[in-house]
Amino acid sequence: MPRLIAVLKHLRRNVVGYLALFVVLSTGTAYAANSVFSADIVDGEVRSVDVADNNLTGTDVRADGLTGLDIDERTLSVANLGCQPGKVLGSARIKGSSAIPTTYTASAVHLDTVNNCTGGSVNMRRASAGVYFVRFSGNPATLAVATPNEENPSSALSGDTDNLVSVGKVTAGADAGAFRVDVQDIDPAAPGGHRAQDGRVTLVLP
Repeated sequence: MPRLIAVLKHLRRNVVGYLALFVVLSTGTAYAANSVFSADIVDGEVRSVDVADNNLTGTDVRADGLTGLDIDERTLSVANLGCQPGKVLGSARIKGSSAIPTTYTASAVHLDTVNNCTGGSVNMRRASAGVYFVRFSGNPATLAVATPNEENPSSALSGDTDNLVSVGKVTAGADAGAFRVDVQDIDPAAPGGHRAQDGRVTLVLP
């Protein structure tokens, strides 16, 4: 009887250890903490359900390892691409009129359809009839393409499509960094066959 009591006490004190031993013997495999390595995992067997949601970060993906097929392009933000080569760096439409102030403004009354790859502001001013300065804050573009727009398009031409437009980036003076836009209307009666004229112009920075 004393021996039976001693055995029961021993079992009670070591029940957890015996239970663990039973589990190991039943499964045939036992792992110590922090002992499962890459070689222990069957290739291709880690599934989505094995990874915690919203837990992987950029450090878990090889740099430049994701290709177009792995990305839903609809989820990309063009603005967040910044000023990348091959991307349009900026755009703006000048609503040419004598009402444009001589100091820089971002008012949509005078300037719209604006885009700046830096995310910075786009401002413009009017120096005189047909002479405008457009500033894209922080933009690295050195070239711009300009085209005249119809003032009030209808079935008949408004006459603005014959305007001559030139554009260049200012490198010195108070307007340094801005693009100067000159609009000239073809007028055979004017000296040189053209004259300065306010008109709508769209700028694109390639």
